[in-house]
Amino acid sequence: MRSDSGSIHGLIERVIDQNNFIKLSNFLDFAGDFLQCLKFDGQDAHRNVQATIVAGQNQDYRFFQYDQEANFCVTRPINSKMMLSETEFFSVREQLEPRLKNIRSLKGDGEARKRLNRLIYTCQQSVGCTLDARNNPNGARKLNGEFFERLVRLVINACGLDCATETQTLLIPGTSTEFKFQHDAVLKDALGTWKAIGQIKTSTKDRLDKVFMDRLIYEKVSNLSLPYFLVVLNDVQRGNKKGTKYSLSGTFLPGHYKAYTLAFSPLSGVYYLDRTPAMLVNQDKVLQDIKTLDELLVEDMWNF
Repeated sequence: MRSDSGSIHGLIERVIDQNNFIKLSNFLDFAGDFLQCLKFDGQDAHRNVQATIVAGQNQDYRFFQYDQEANFCVTRPINSKMMLSETEFFSVREQLEPRLKNIRSLKGDGEARKRLNRLIYTCQQSVGCTLDARNNPNGARKLNGEFFERLVRLVINACGLDCATETQTLLIPGTSTEFKFQHDAVLKDALGTWKAIGQIKTSTKDRLDKVFMDRLIYEKVSNLSLPYFLVVLNDVQRGNKKGTKYSLSGTFLPGHYKAYTLAFSPLSGVYYLDRTPAMLVNQDKVLQDIKTLDELLVEDMWNF
């Protein structure tokens, strides 16, 4: 049963039960209700909030501070250029949801592809901001990651490919020692043959080295070389810059990423919803190869 979209507590009750998010439409419905709950117009929220706070050093990002109903909790930073407004959301959903099953038709439609990224970003950040209203940062972080994995898999399924999480236990060659692999996303063909392996992360903070090492160990233990890709939500978090209460902190480490790429060989693809400014202006080809999620959905996963 869907809650009253005007109640932040109703949204919290829904988001703490992952059984409410079995289908892609569940995520889309929730995002629409969240935007209606806050009356977000693309710049400011006008309902159930005490304030919309513009980030100190990047005015594209916003924090929402809820009102007394949610104990004045403050959300994670939201990219206002990515987050759809209430009005935009319902229009974009109506345009794009039916087109997912023929996603490759978007190949030459750059504007539709940007809207697709924004639609998925809005779904995920609606969940994340609602989790922030619970004032339980550690719990929110874990749940948010699980929701993002599920959302990306559901989007890929809606596009017509078989995508599922898989746990695989393999013997290390020449030993009796087992190694367990937790794959966030496995793409399979119609016969169930594995075609690609993906990791899905809300950020690369404390995870980047593990992604590269997992791929390296998997190839050595399995004696297979499948395409191995990474999907990331963003690399932006609330900072603690002195004198700026609501600042931003970047969690992407370009030097580490370049070193891992050159030392271990590149991943088959790295896809962000919200790329950092450093990725957009850096002239280093290793960083320029980082793509947006639509590249995976519309083109690359079909080549895998």
